[in-house]
Amino acid sequence: MRKVTKKDYIVFRKECLRLQTEWGLLEWSIYTEHKPLEGKFATIVMDNRDMTATITLGVEEFEKSDPKIHAKHEMVHLLLAPLGFEAQSRYTEQFNVEQAEEAIVNKLVKLLSIALLLVAGCQGPGPGPGPGPGPGPTDQELIDELPDPGLVLYKH
Repeated sequence: MRKVTKKDYIVFRKECLRLQTEWGLLEWSIYTEHKPLEGKFATIVMDNRDMTATITLGVEEFEKSDPKIHAKHEMVHLLLAPLGFEAQSRYTEQFNVEQAEEAIVNKLVKLLSIALLLVAGCQGPGPGPGPGPGPGPTDQELIDELPDPGLVLYKH
Protein backbone atom coordinates (compact mmCIF):
# COMPACT_ATOMS: atom_id res chain seq x y z
CA MET A 1 0.00 0.00 0.00
CA ARG A 2 1.14 3.54 -0.67
CA LYS A 3 -0.13 7.06 -0.22
CA VAL A 4 -1.58 9.02 -3.10
CA THR A 5 1.27 11.19 -4.38
CA LYS A 6 1.36 14.67 -5.84
CA LYS A 7 2.06 13.01 -9.21
CA ASP A 8 -1.17 10.97 -8.80
CA TYR A 9 -3.03 14.20 -8.08
CA ILE A 10 -1.63 15.88 -11.20
CA VAL A 11 -2.73 12.90 -13.32
CA PHE A 12 -6.17 13.04 -11.63
CA ARG A 13 -6.55 16.80 -12.25
CA LYS A 14 -5.45 16.59 -15.89
CA GLU A 15 -7.87 13.71 -16.51
CA CYS A 16 -10.78 15.65 -14.95
CA LEU A 17 -10.08 18.67 -17.15
CA ARG A 18 -9.56 16.53 -20.26
CA LEU A 19 -12.89 14.77 -19.69
CA GLN A 20 -14.62 18.09 -19.07
CA THR A 21 -13.68 19.17 -22.59
CA GLU A 22 -14.16 15.76 -24.22
CA TRP A 23 -17.58 15.22 -22.62
CA GLY A 24 -18.84 18.74 -23.33
CA LEU A 25 -19.17 19.82 -19.69
CA LEU A 26 -17.83 23.28 -20.43
CA GLU A 27 -20.64 25.08 -18.62
CA TRP A 28 -19.05 23.91 -15.35
CA SER A 29 -16.19 25.57 -13.47
CA ILE A 30 -14.17 22.73 -12.01
CA TYR A 31 -11.85 23.02 -9.03
CA THR A 32 -9.69 20.17 -7.75
CA GLU A 33 -8.19 19.46 -4.35
CA HIS A 34 -5.81 16.93 -2.86
CA LYS A 35 -6.56 16.44 0.82
CA PRO A 36 -7.53 13.76 3.34
CA LEU A 37 -10.90 12.09 2.84
CA GLU A 38 -12.37 9.80 5.44
CA GLY A 39 -12.59 6.34 3.85
CA LYS A 40 -12.90 7.52 0.23
CA PHE A 41 -10.56 7.80 -2.71
CA ALA A 42 -12.30 10.81 -4.25
CA THR A 43 -15.42 12.98 -3.94
CA ILE A 44 -17.28 15.64 -5.86
CA VAL A 45 -19.36 18.52 -4.52
CA MET A 46 -21.50 20.35 -7.09
CA ASP A 47 -23.43 23.63 -7.01
CA ASN A 48 -25.98 23.78 -9.80
CA ARG A 49 -26.72 27.49 -9.31
CA ASP A 50 -23.12 28.58 -9.79
CA MET A 51 -22.30 25.61 -12.07
CA THR A 52 -19.21 24.86 -10.00
CA ALA A 53 -17.80 21.53 -8.95
CA THR A 54 -15.02 20.76 -6.50
CA ILE A 55 -13.45 17.37 -7.07
CA THR A 56 -11.18 16.07 -4.32
CA LEU A 57 -8.65 13.28 -4.52
CA GLY A 58 -7.82 11.82 -1.12
CA VAL A 59 -4.33 11.22 0.22
CA GLU A 60 -5.05 7.92 2.01
CA GLU A 61 -3.15 4.75 1.27
CA PHE A 62 -4.41 2.33 -1.33
CA GLU A 63 -3.32 -0.95 -2.84
CA LYS A 64 -4.06 -0.75 -6.55
CA SER A 65 -5.67 2.38 -7.84
CA ASP A 66 -5.53 4.48 -10.96
CA PRO A 67 -6.14 8.22 -10.52
CA LYS A 68 -7.63 8.32 -14.03
CA ILE A 69 -10.31 5.81 -13.00
CA HIS A 70 -11.23 7.97 -9.99
CA ALA A 71 -11.33 11.04 -12.22
CA LYS A 72 -13.68 9.30 -14.66
CA HIS A 73 -15.91 8.15 -11.80
CA GLU A 74 -16.27 11.67 -10.39
CA MET A 75 -16.79 13.18 -13.85
CA VAL A 76 -19.65 10.72 -14.51
CA HIS A 77 -21.29 12.19 -11.40
CA LEU A 78 -20.90 15.61 -13.01
CA LEU A 79 -22.32 14.33 -16.30
CA LEU A 80 -25.40 13.07 -14.44
CA ALA A 81 -25.73 16.18 -12.26
CA PRO A 82 -28.61 17.83 -14.18
CA LEU A 83 -30.80 14.78 -13.64
CA GLY A 84 -29.79 14.52 -10.00
CA PHE A 85 -30.58 18.18 -9.36
CA GLU A 86 -34.05 17.77 -10.87
CA ALA A 87 -34.69 14.60 -8.88
CA GLN A 88 -33.83 16.44 -5.66
CA SER A 89 -35.82 19.55 -6.51
CA ARG A 90 -38.92 20.10 -4.42
CA TYR A 91 -40.89 21.63 -7.27
CA THR A 92 -39.67 19.82 -10.34
CA GLU A 93 -41.82 19.19 -13.39
CA GLN A 94 -41.73 16.31 -15.85
CA PHE A 95 -40.52 18.67 -18.60
CA ASN A 96 -37.45 19.65 -16.55
CA VAL A 97 -36.57 16.02 -15.85
CA GLU A 98 -36.94 15.19 -19.55
CA GLN A 99 -34.73 18.14 -20.54
CA ALA A 100 -32.04 17.06 -18.08
CA GLU A 101 -32.21 13.49 -19.34
CA GLU A 102 -32.09 14.64 -22.97
CA ALA A 103 -28.94 16.70 -22.34
CA ILE A 104 -27.23 13.66 -20.82
CA VAL A 105 -28.37 11.40 -23.65
CA ASN A 106 -26.99 13.81 -26.27
CA LYS A 107 -23.60 13.82 -24.56
CA LEU A 108 -23.56 10.03 -24.21
CA VAL A 109 -24.46 9.54 -27.88
CA LYS A 110 -21.42 11.54 -28.96
CA LEU A 111 -19.15 9.80 -26.46
CA LEU A 112 -20.30 6.36 -27.53
CA SER A 113 -19.94 7.31 -31.20
CA ILE A 114 -16.37 8.43 -30.57
CA ALA A 115 -15.62 5.21 -28.70
CA LEU A 116 -16.99 3.11 -31.57
CA LEU A 117 -14.92 5.05 -34.10
CA LEU A 118 -11.80 4.53 -32.03
CA VAL A 119 -12.47 0.80 -31.66
CA ALA A 120 -13.10 0.47 -35.39
CA GLY A 121 -9.87 2.36 -36.09
CA CYS A 122 -7.88 -0.01 -33.87
CA GLN A 123 -9.01 -3.00 -35.89
CA GLY A 124 -7.31 -1.69 -39.00
CA PRO A 125 -8.39 -2.07 -42.62
CA GLY A 126 -10.45 -5.06 -43.57
CA PRO A 127 -9.29 -7.81 -45.91
CA GLY A 128 -9.34 -7.19 -49.60
CA PRO A 129 -7.17 -7.11 -52.69
CA GLY A 130 -4.77 -4.20 -52.99
CA PRO A 131 -5.35 -0.58 -52.16
CA GLY A 132 -8.89 0.77 -52.27
CA PRO A 133 -10.16 3.97 -53.83
CA GLY A 134 -8.08 6.09 -51.48
CA PRO A 135 -8.05 7.07 -47.87
CA GLY A 136 -11.39 7.73 -46.22
CA PRO A 137 -12.03 10.45 -43.68
CA THR A 138 -9.82 10.51 -40.62
CA ASP A 139 -11.20 9.62 -37.20
CA GLN A 140 -11.05 13.30 -36.26
CA GLU A 141 -13.05 14.30 -39.36
CA LEU A 142 -15.71 11.73 -38.47
CA ILE A 143 -15.76 12.90 -34.85
CA ASP A 144 -16.11 16.54 -35.94
CA GLU A 145 -19.27 15.62 -37.87
CA LEU A 146 -21.00 14.24 -34.77
CA PRO A 147 -23.50 16.44 -32.90
CA ASP A 148 -22.04 18.74 -30.27
CA PRO A 149 -22.31 17.15 -26.80
CA GLY A 150 -21.87 20.58 -25.23
CA LEU A 151 -25.23 21.70 -26.53
CA VAL A 152 -26.93 22.88 -23.38
CA LEU A 153 -30.60 21.98 -23.46
CA TYR A 154 -30.94 22.34 -19.73
CA LYS A 155 -30.38 25.48 -17.71
CA HIS A 156 -31.67 26.19 -14.24
